[in-house]
Amino acid sequence: MGTIIVTGSSGFIGGNLINFLNKKNIETVGISRRESPYNTNSFNIKYIDLTVDENIDLLYEIKNVYALVHCAGESRNDSNCLNTLYFNIKSTSLLLKYAIENNIPKFIYLSSKKVLVDELYFNAYSLSKKICEDMIRYCNHKYSKNYHSLRLCNIYGKDKVITRIIPFIMECIISNKAIKTKSSLLEEIEFCSVDEVVNTIYLILMGESKSSDVMSIKYEFKISILELKNILLKLVSIIDNNSNLEGLSAVEYKLFPIVEFYCYLFKDKGF
Repeated sequence: MGTIIVTGSSGFIGGNLINFLNKKNIETVGISRRESPYNTNSFNIKYIDLTVDENIDLLYEIKNVYALVHCAGESRNDSNCLNTLYFNIKSTSLLLKYAIENNIPKFIYLSSKKVLVDELYFNAYSLSKKICEDMIRYCNHKYSKNYHSLRLCNIYGKDKVITRIIPFIMECIISNKAIKTKSSLLEEIEFCSVDEVVNTIYLILMGESKSSDVMSIKYEFKISILELKNILLKLVSIIDNNSNLEGLSAVEYKLFPIVEFYCYLFKDKGF
């Protein structure tokens, strides 16, 4: 196997993927706009903006590229939502052009199950993901490629950047703040661990997983925000009281080490 290029290597999934591949002694090159809080192992990284045509030329210097895993992306849907559209679509189109011109065998784009949402939740992020999926599907048809879009749900793990739903709720619990979300507390959400995402990508890279133009990650559990809050409260209480773990459900067992991680993280921050 040749070199694996991972864009978004400073992010949660990209950073974990880099570390995983390095442990497998697979050569990687990370592409990022900023330094990463996730990478504990040293690795080759290029700091570039993927929306600048000239910057893509730097990728041509990388030899023996076997695959490109495109984890980079913008997700904001506020007043800067047009930046989300621009970055996601422009970067993906330039990387596809690079992959096709260099006859790179594997291309994996991290999409989102939010492309399937109804009009109520339609936004710049889901639109950009859908457009990028269509670009990949077109390239497969036009250039006889076997490139993939992998639709993700809510990813959880020991994430040091506290913008995801689990660390957000954990911060509210530990700091005694009200939990305010854009969604209803009764809305059910699919969850998958970052380890499962990384392993799925690895199996696709190794050709050990059935693959198609568009694939969806298999979620591990699906619960409402209210149920999630109650589970996190229960696990925080167990940690605070040094209680045993007897009688925990399968989901609670999965989440216990994550809750333990955030308890110590937020306590160190003085919450």
